[in-house]
Amino acid sequence: MSGKLVVSKVIPVTADTLHLLPTAPPDGPIPGSVHTILGQESTSHSNDLPDADPTVDGETGEEFSPIRLDTETLNAGTRLSGQV
Repeated sequence: MSGKLVVSKVIPVTADTLHLLPTAPPDGPIPGSVHTILGQESTSHSNDLPDADPTVDGETGEEFSPIRLDTETLNAGTRLSGQV
């Protein structure tokens, strides 16, 4: 339908994603795997509730488990391919 913009998802340019790229890859070296450009970070955070003061429910912070956060990022300079 005319007048509508279609934007595809971006794909990191690596040897194992070449078959997914909508256009020919740009010139230059191509990393061998997505795992070489992926940065992974894992952090945990325990609750901020004080142990002595009861909460609204009457429970203390001792019974709560920590929060675990896992984040994946692409390294700076990673080339991406997409289509507009």
